[in-house]
Amino acid sequence: MVEILRSLTKRAKLEKMMIQGGDSGKQPIRIEDHLKDVNFRCIEKIYKQHGIEFVQVLCDNPRDALPIVVPWLQKKLKKFKKVA
Repeated sequence: MVEILRSLTKRAKLEKMMIQGGDSGKQPIRIEDHLKDVNFRCIEKIYKQHGIEFVQVLCDNPRDALPIVVPWLQKKLKKFKKVA
């Protein structure tokens, strides 16, 4: 689980950097093209009853969601590393 979360956090962080450094707002972003199904299932598992909503917001509006999601994922990763 930690490795999947690490991969997800890395991918989300890269996407966030691309959005912030690139054509901000010009091109639509399909987060589904950048994250795998296993990443979405990881989010759903971590955030339990809110996981599906979390994924939906990320898919619907990645430009606004990623700056919020990335720090949350980083916190979760640190927490999981301490436990593992």
